[in-house]
Amino acid sequence: MEVHKPKPVHTWGELIGEIGIIVLGVLIALGAWQVVEILHWRHQVVETRVALRSELGDNANYAFLHRATYKCNAESLAHLRAALLKSGPAWKAHPVRYQALMFPWNTSVWRTAQTSGALAHMSPQELNGFADAYQYPTSFLDQETHAQDNAAELDLLTEDMNLGDGMRARMLAAVNHAERENRLMAIGAKAFLEAAAVQSVTLSEPAKQHLQAQVGGPDADCYPRPKVG
Repeated sequence: MEVHKPKPVHTWGELIGEIGIIVLGVLIALGAWQVVEILHWRHQVVETRVALRSELGDNANYAFLHRATYKCNAESLAHLRAALLKSGPAWKAHPVRYQALMFPWNTSVWRTAQTSGALAHMSPQELNGFADAYQYPTSFLDQETHAQDNAAELDLLTEDMNLGDGMRARMLAAVNHAERENRLMAIGAKAFLEAAAVQSVTLSEPAKQHLQAQVGGPDADCYPRPKVG
């Protein structure tokens, strides 16, 4: 079998031509790789954006429910305070209609996006918008935990009891704490919904009506209210 040896380069022009071909091939390969990389991250950003909006949408439902229960909770707590101040030492069992909601505020998609590298390929404006919305869920979990503690304390008022030995002050303090958490939660929920809306996450009117039906609306009769299942 005859082996053909490559022809030797005889001139500088031929050498430069050979190098040029090699360089061109490398540049083409690098360009193709960059195109593939750009398309990959573009696809990743699109998928991440959709997943983040979906997660924010779930959390927006919870925030809306807190907004929806704010007025009735405020009225219930004001009613409890008036009853505590009016009552003598012998407290008669009283219904407590303060509704302390608890939801599974999820941020798993956001945490995954932070480690996947997809966020680095978003525009600074979009990234800051998502970061702004995701600053709220963790604080909501803490506030809901406090609200649950307040609700457990106020449940003592559903039984006959003696308001002596500082018990009246203790119950009034529980009312104050519950009012504070109710107010802060409503303010935070409003801010969260506004931040989510910037990322195109909003609740439709049918969705709002469906959620509102679970807890009653601002103009609805707060006594009694259905419980959130």
